[in-house]
Amino acid sequence: MRMIFQCISRAGIFAIALAVASIALTQEQPVSDGARQAGERQSQQQPSMQPVAGQYDSSPASDGIAVERDRPGTQESEDRAGVSPLSLIGTWVNVNQETGGLMHVVFARSGKEVTVHVFGACAPHPCDWGVVNGIIYAENADAVPAVAFSAKRTFSFEQDILVGHLVKGSLQIETLTHFTDESGRSDYYSLDVMSKESTK
Repeated sequence: MRMIFQCISRAGIFAIALAVASIALTQEQPVSDGARQAGERQSQQQPSMQPVAGQYDSSPASDGIAVERDRPGTQESEDRAGVSPLSLIGTWVNVNQETGGLMHVVFARSGKEVTVHVFGACAPHPCDWGVVNGIIYAENADAVPAVAFSAKRTFSFEQDILVGHLVKGSLQIETLTHFTDESGRSDYYSLDVMSKESTK
């Protein structure tokens, strides 16, 4: 009798185990080929994320450093108009007619810079010292009107550096003269104050 009871118990346990295994297999059935293909088509139809024009693109560059494109306010400096030479353009005359230095200076536009035509004190007429290229300067990196200039002229016997700046409507020009002719003369500094000739 005891053996019959043990056999019945074992058969019941085995039947329960088969039922549990059948349920598990039913829940873990593989996805059919049709369902898999439908999922692949859905993933292919999803649009890829692309950076919007005019916004930051912080995707890593090849060297691992994040880059920014189309950032506002980062245009190259050549897009700017640069320093305006209008405040200097024209003829400037020495306020001291008895000067031994510069008699008058003529500024003309040359691209983004100026040309400087210098006339020195000579008798009976001023000496034409020729035309040289000049560089103009604004008050700071964000300013536009020219407030100063520099130029260099070379003769066979000397070199002159001219530096001028506007002061309350006048143009103060400093000249640094360096002799190259081995004459023994001392290099020297001179200052000339110029007023702008009226165009009326």
